[in-house]
Amino acid sequence: MACFYAKATEYRNDVNKMRAEFSSIGSSEVAYVKQDKNGDKIVWGIYSGEGARVAVAENRELAFAMIKQNELEPLDAH
Repeated sequence: MACFYAKATEYRNDVNKMRAEFSSIGSSEVAYVKQDKNGDKIVWGIYSGEGARVAVAENRELAFAMIKQNELEPLDAH
């Protein structure tokens, strides 16, 4: 149970940090999702309209959900 609580708290902290970072995006109404590597792990980077990485998600679906929660339009970056 303690492990679940720690993960939930960590997730909430990450979401709050991401919201603050998204608020600094400016007038852009979009955020881009791109597959990245973190060491040897595949992750999905979330980038502002200006190209700055503002968050990382474990999968594409979570990345899109995080963007939509912040009232932005998610787009794939190729």
